[in-house]
Amino acid sequence: MPDGATCVLDGTSVAGNVRVGSDATFDAGAVDVDGDVQAEGARAVDMTAASVVQGNIQVEQGGSSTVTDTRIDGNLRWEAQSDPLVAEHNTIDGNLQAEENRGGLTVADNTIDGNLPCGSNDPAPDGGGNAGSGDREGQCSDL
Repeated sequence: MPDGATCVLDGTSVAGNVRVGSDATFDAGAVDVDGDVQAEGARAVDMTAASVVQGNIQVEQGGSSTVTDTRIDGNLRWEAQSDPLVAEHNTIDGNLQAEENRGGLTVADNTIDGNLPCGSNDPAPDGGGNAGSGDREGQCSDL
């Protein structure tokens, strides 16, 4: 998806990866992505409403991101985001990792089979009610 663009998907299947350009907005509901969702410098990346990502979601050096009611077969990673981040009611087969984010982070009511490491986020993450077999580390140790 080009820099600065806005893409809204509802009930769509994507065969392959989604790359969100700089200053772009990606809003996906009830979407099935056959690969990864990758964003660097994006304004917003939202995955909601029973979406499925068969790879990873990786969002770096951008604005906000909300991932709710989504199944992720890989990892969810947020790094150096400036605006609010929300992960609620997801099933994540891999890790949920949050590092160096500045807009606030809520991690609540997820099932995470991998680890939940968080560090250098300001403010510190909040939430709770997360389940899974992995370790909770750093700022997410009590979530």
